[in-house]
Amino acid sequence: MHAESSIDYADPDIWRVLAAGAATHPLQAGRSASWVRCEPGWAWRRRLPDFDLWAVTSGHGVARLAGETIQLSAGTVLLLRPGDEIDADQDDDDRLHVGFVHYVYPNPPAARLLAPRVVSLTEPSAVWERLRAVISAVHRRDNSGPVQASADLAALLMELHVEAARSEGALPPPLDPRVRIAINMLRSRLDQRTTLAEAAAVAKLAPDTFSRLFHAETGRTFRAYCVAARIERARELLSETALNVTEVAQVLGYTDYRLFARQFEQHNQGCPPSRWRASNPG
Repeated sequence: MHAESSIDYADPDIWRVLAAGAATHPLQAGRSASWVRCEPGWAWRRRLPDFDLWAVTSGHGVARLAGETIQLSAGTVLLLRPGDEIDADQDDDDRLHVGFVHYVYPNPPAARLLAPRVVSLTEPSAVWERLRAVISAVHRRDNSGPVQASADLAALLMELHVEAARSEGALPPPLDPRVRIAINMLRSRLDQRTTLAEAAAVAKLAPDTFSRLFHAETGRTFRAYCVAARIERARELLSETALNVTEVAQVLGYTDYRLFARQFEQHNQGCPPSRWRASNPG
């Protein structure tokens, strides 16, 4: 669930617009950022002087913001703006744990470029990882801290745009973590022939169960995905390195060059590797 989004995330051009807005309206992370467990009897009633990202990692409560009542629980993120009036309480039997960071825009963007005030996360781990990086950089004791914190915060806000788009159905949900960990393993060793059984073991699933899950999540069989990943890497190597076509095949684990060439052509509209390289110089 999210509230007050004026952004049409279904617009295919929206991500270019948001990226341009982030470039022309850079933000600055403030010095107030931390992880806290709200004290017994805690309540928050304030008119905000700046922007504030406030994210619940556990616990329960309720907030009233911009005329809306919001149930607070793990994965609720509030993106408060200057002038917003927040009125929040917690359940003292299940106190709130939150992470927050205050920030400013020297040249504020139009409200239509801001993420909605309330975002409920479908993929909390990605947001928590970025928020940890921001808070860590804010508390760094050298001159790089503010710069790093601002860069990390800009990436975090874009991640929240992604989460808002997912909640609208404008983007697909994230991959199942069991599939993601198998894909990470596969892509880290493209020179080897990772078997379905090996990938299933990493995902801690039976091979048949993993095979069905993998196809449901990616739209491809495991074998088809493996081939596509190797050919994708082949294109990168042909474009970015001095390896010749035979060497590219070898470093990707192909012992039969004809198989490599055939699979490459199948994934590149009939274009053989040598012609593809000539048309795509690095």
